[in-house]
Parts: sequence; C-alpha cells; structure tokens
Amino acid sequence: MENTDTRQITMDEGIFGEQYEQDIIKEQLNEFFENTEISVSVVCVYIRYLYEKFVHDSDFTRKFSFLSAIAYP
Repeated sequence: MENTDTRQITMDEGIFGEQYEQDIIKEQLNEFFENTEISVSVVCVYIRYLYEKFVHDSDFTRKFSFLSAIAYP
C-alpha cells in the first residue's frame, strides 16, 4: 500500500447488508480521539468494530442490524 493518510476499511456484507470499502483519513481518526464532532465515516468504522466485537459469530446477527448513511443517501 502506498504511504498516504487515507486507509480503506472493508465493511463486510453482514454489517450493512452489502460489502464495500470505507475510506477514512488520518484527520477523521483524530476527531474521534480528540473527542470532537466526528464524521459519518468514523461512525461507520466504529459500527464495524462493534459488529466484529459483539455481533459477528454469535446469535445476535438475527437480533441486530445496522444501516449505513453512506449506502442509503
């Protein structure tokens, strides 16, 4: 991968119903760590973390689902 401030995070199909690549830049991560207003991209990546931590490989997949603001404008 090229040395840039942008990273692509794969959003699995189980999270939002379709697989796609979420671009996130260094400044957006800093928003999260600095406790300032965060972007939609940061929220989506955080939802991915929650999905992997609590939903994936459990019976919660039948109980929880997420909608992406980016996928459904």
